[in-house]
Amino acid sequence: MPLLNLLLRADNMIVPLIRQFIPVCYRITTSRFSSVAELPIQQVIFNRYKDSCDRIRVYSVIDELEENGLSMKDIRLKETADKFKKSIESGDGSVKFEEFRDMIDPCLPIISKAFQGRLIFPKFKSFQEKIHNLFQGVASLSNGKISDYLPQLQKYRPSNWGLSVCTVDGQQQSFGDFDKFFPVQSCINPITYGYTLTHLGEETVHKHVGHEPTAYIHDKVHLAG
Repeated sequence: MPLLNLLLRADNMIVPLIRQFIPVCYRITTSRFSSVAELPIQQVIFNRYKDSCDRIRVYSVIDELEENGLSMKDIRLKETADKFKKSIESGDGSVKFEEFRDMIDPCLPIISKAFQGRLIFPKFKSFQEKIHNLFQGVASLSNGKISDYLPQLQKYRPSNWGLSVCTVDGQQQSFGDFDKFFPVQSCINPITYGYTLTHLGEETVHKHVGHEPTAYIHDKVHLAG
């Protein structure tokens, strides 16, 4: 029950940790590829990892993407991931430039963004460390009480503790009991709102759902006159 426990443990101890973490969000780093900006990004990536036989092992690119917080299960990388997998299964994953370019071109926008240091957290390892320190810093807190007004909530252990983060660029990291299921309750509201905006559009959604603060309590049923 990670999210519920996160809310229970977010007392005065977490505030200083968050304040230490926030500056990381605003650090800007220079692209490691700035000196070769005149080359196509496909060639830049290939040159970085190519061996003496002028070939590149796709494992090198996979490792780099994952170090940047991008999973090969990311739907935006599916075409490239499928081609990488086929190359690995049919051989050793070692390819020439032309084949490599064909592999990454379908997903080039997100791949180039990662390799050029343009993701929201270009130094993702530093971000991971900050998040992990935050996670560990509140893990020992045991104050608070799990809500028991719903039967579904009563069966969860207070010791469950997990944290998952996904940045606006899709960089992901998880710690602890992040894979345990739990009822999200009212936290479903922003998820549902985002889903409907994506599939129906802002104009349609806001004909039926207000987006200004009101004085009503969270569960009040109210119809506009």
